[in-house]
Amino acid sequence: MLTVFRKEISTFFSTLTGYVVIIVFLVVNSLFMWIFKGNLNVLDNGHANLDTLFIMAPWIFLFLVPAITMRIFAEEKRSGTLELLLTQPISDGQIVLAKYLAALVLILFSLLPTMVYFYSVHRLGSPPGNLDTGGIWGSYVGLFFLAAVYASVGIFISSLTDNQIISFIVAVVISFFLYTGFDLITSMDLFGNLDNLLLKLGINEHYKSIRRGVIDTRDMVYFLSVISIFLIGTRIVLQSRKRIHLIQPGIALVMVVLINFIASLLFYRIDLTTEKRYSLSEDTRVILRDLDEIVYVRVYLEGDLPVGFTRLNSAIRELLDEFRVYAPQNLQYEFIDPVADPDPQIRRNLFNQLYSTGLQPTNVQVRTKDGSTTQKIVFPGAILSFEEADVAVNLLKNNPGLPGEVNLHQSIQTLEYEFISMIRTLSSDTIARVAFLEGHGELDAYQVGDITKDLANFYQVDRGEINGRYGSLDAYQAVIIAKPVKAFSEADKFVIDQYIMQGGKVLWLLDPVQVSMDSLFMGTTFALYHPINIEDQLFRYGVRLNPHLVKDIQCHVIPVNKGLAGAQAQWEFSPWYYFPLISPGNDHPVTRSLNMIKIEFGSDIDTVGEDPAIKKTVLLATSPYSRVVAAPAEISLRETGQQPSQAAYNRAHLPLAILLEGNFESVFTNRSIPDVQSHEPIQVSRISQSTSMIVMADGDIIRNEVIDSPDGPVMAPLGFDQYTSQSFGNKEFILNAVNYLTDETGLISLRGREFRMRLLDRQRLQEESDKWKIINTAVPVFLVIFFGAGLGVYRRRRFR
Repeated sequence: MLTVFRKEISTFFSTLTGYVVIIVFLVVNSLFMWIFKGNLNVLDNGHANLDTLFIMAPWIFLFLVPAITMRIFAEEKRSGTLELLLTQPISDGQIVLAKYLAALVLILFSLLPTMVYFYSVHRLGSPPGNLDTGGIWGSYVGLFFLAAVYASVGIFISSLTDNQIISFIVAVVISFFLYTGFDLITSMDLFGNLDNLLLKLGINEHYKSIRRGVIDTRDMVYFLSVISIFLIGTRIVLQSRKRIHLIQPGIALVMVVLINFIASLLFYRIDLTTEKRYSLSEDTRVILRDLDEIVYVRVYLEGDLPVGFTRLNSAIRELLDEFRVYAPQNLQYEFIDPVADPDPQIRRNLFNQLYSTGLQPTNVQVRTKDGSTTQKIVFPGAILSFEEADVAVNLLKNNPGLPGEVNLHQSIQTLEYEFISMIRTLSSDTIARVAFLEGHGELDAYQVGDITKDLANFYQVDRGEINGRYGSLDAYQAVIIAKPVKAFSEADKFVIDQYIMQGGKVLWLLDPVQVSMDSLFMGTTFALYHPINIEDQLFRYGVRLNPHLVKDIQCHVIPVNKGLAGAQAQWEFSPWYYFPLISPGNDHPVTRSLNMIKIEFGSDIDTVGEDPAIKKTVLLATSPYSRVVAAPAEISLRETGQQPSQAAYNRAHLPLAILLEGNFESVFTNRSIPDVQSHEPIQVSRISQSTSMIVMADGDIIRNEVIDSPDGPVMAPLGFDQYTSQSFGNKEFILNAVNYLTDETGLISLRGREFRMRLLDRQRLQEESDKWKIINTAVPVFLVIFFGAGLGVYRRRRFR
């Protein structure tokens, strides 16, 4: 067996054809990875990975591997040496195995020079070495097994004919069909429920998982099974020249089918990537396994896209493939290009339909074939359909203060949470309930209409007054108190307090200082401290809202008339330091990857007490250059013309929103119980169950603008500024806050996942691009030529 193995290796390296085949493989890969412009070019896409190699190599191997295997048996037949080989003291199985192992060694030899690509990306990383080594090695494993399948096909076809050309062509056709043919068949939707089974018969369905660096036992069993089937077939072909024994091959085939069936039921996945980016959380797996109906996902991010959005497209596709591992029948998806239709009217209708559903469009620049750029509208989101419900999920985190690639990276980090939280909501048998309190001058249904519409995707949203009814809040998982202006009665305070004692969650959105914007636009207004009889309750829970207004140099603008009195108005945008723009931190799931948040006349919050049972986390805080103004205070538009001094803005990171978690003491401990309405005996709790609340010293953070129109009030999107057309992260913050408070499974923690950005050093790319193009195009080829020359010298000296 060793003799046959060595003979095959020696024969391959004794001919010029072998070296030419390998050099062609390396040159084609190098051209796509380093020379040709486009998304596949490593230097153009700027990311430290070898994805292009693992995308292109399967197609190049379609021709390389049959070129290696076409002569293995065909040449033996043509020259008449096969009969002589079969008479040797070696079994047919050993002959097949020896020749197959030789083919694998040659495939491995063709992959070794690609280590130059690995070295180059390693050196060009920012910083050097910033690449996912584990994922890359896993991808190499997948590529090797894919080529091993091609080799088994090539050897089988070579055993059927004595013509090398026919062997090559037929092996290419069969390998191509195994790689992508089943995908094409299932895309026609001809077999209904059998499509999923047919899809799993193809190589691509198993390779695309392992290509990412995820080793799945089912994929490994599949590759080994296909290899075994073709090698068994090759052995049967050899035996047919002497005798045929089908019992053993039949048993082997039955065993292969049985092993694959068992592997489909009992499987294990190993994520070799550094951050385990393809490892779904246990909660996600449970939700997917429990699906009893089909969730259909339509992703409107397809077509000719810039590099960053192409990466987002790939990340979405990979995540949905991971979802299908645990819900193979009940999760289906398709990718749609919303601008694919040439009819502009149809495109406009689709755009309007997507926008009305809730998907937010964005403009991107796309490079055309002639090198110019053009604007294109994309909808980086998806619509999930379950039974009769359609819900939009926006997937792009678009923070104007961050570079585009950072926004896209943060969008990829939160994909699992965005999808699975919506799937859980759609498929849940029960709908959680949240309530907006009324009766204390809170914002009305129109003023919180936009956030109510979005919350309705997850919860049943109600509004109502307490009116001192004990237990009236018990049915709700969370209560939102949005900018009350009237004093709370003791009875209402007691109802809220006991709701918290029973584990209820509250989102407090309060304005301790009130300012009239209508009066301000007349030129001057006053900021007045306005207590509402809730301050002592919050103090007991651990926070104090100060009677201050916060001013911040990092602020929004408002339109101000700079024209002279009596002259034509001259409107200019001027900084308004009472409207801070808050940059959310990335250290908590509620605030991670959020756009800047606009605050209007907010106040600062102090934490009080040192109760170890309560954990206090600052969610939002001002910039390093801020100050406070104590109420009462006069506020004038003249302040827009004053230049702020750094000495005056000397307060840093003033808390505006605080998360409280733990066991709270009742504010009615050692106090008389107020007269409340109750049909049952009142059981007063002094210490709460483990619960949480968020206190925000700005009631306007949840308020959307309401525009009067002939058809009635129109609600502007929350966070959208009508003067500057900017969108801020207010809506996402409120949604995250409510989701965090009501999350019992811990899914919100998925927003805290962090993947390292793996980029190439842009400065080095600009300065050294030609150098690395030459290295990665010439060095792999030189290594093959050097090996061939060295081997020739060695042979001449040995056999002289």
